[in-house]
Amino acid sequence: MKPTPLVLTGILFCLVNSQVASGEEAIFSGSSPEMVDKLLSSRQFGMTRSFSAPKTRSITVTAVEENGSDYEATIQIPIDPPKEILRLRVEFDTNSASLRKSAHPTLTKLATALKDQRLATARFCIQGHTDSDGDNRYNLRLSLHRARSVLNYLTITEGIDEERVTIFGYGEAVPLKENNSSSNKQINRRVEVSLQCPTVAAKNQ
Repeated sequence: MKPTPLVLTGILFCLVNSQVASGEEAIFSGSSPEMVDKLLSSRQFGMTRSFSAPKTRSITVTAVEENGSDYEATIQIPIDPPKEILRLRVEFDTNSASLRKSAHPTLTKLATALKDQRLATARFCIQGHTDSDGDNRYNLRLSLHRARSVLNYLTITEGIDEERVTIFGYGEAVPLKENNSSSNKQINRRVEVSLQCPTVAAKNQ
């Protein structure tokens, strides 16, 4: 029996929606083994990027002094965001650095990955991001607070050594999606982790 147009429409709708969902999910890493692989890839990317000489641009970030105070600095980042970075589905409300409870399982998986024998002594970088709502300088501070919230969860709840971690706030400078819808803005309010921390080119006055 041939499928009716209604059945075909239903099948097409499911396929399209599954592709959209899987495409969006592909932005983020879910399981601990996936996180280990992505972090190891970020290390390899850092070792080989000098040969590929990617085009870069300058952005302003917030970073942390040894005494714990915040400061703004300039760093160089690739124009095309590297695929090797570990992006986490760690969601925040607008204007908030408080972790949602839904983020806890993801961060527990991250802690498991960071305790893997291949990464157990590795230093890593946590990068906070925001959407474009609000003032840019405010977003720089907010994104650093988001990175710090993840740091606190990993160190206090999961027992990760704080000496292994450096945090940065990228503000709204590196969106994954256009900030033209609430769902896209939610994706942009995120945290990323890499074994390659950015080099501070200059502290801003």
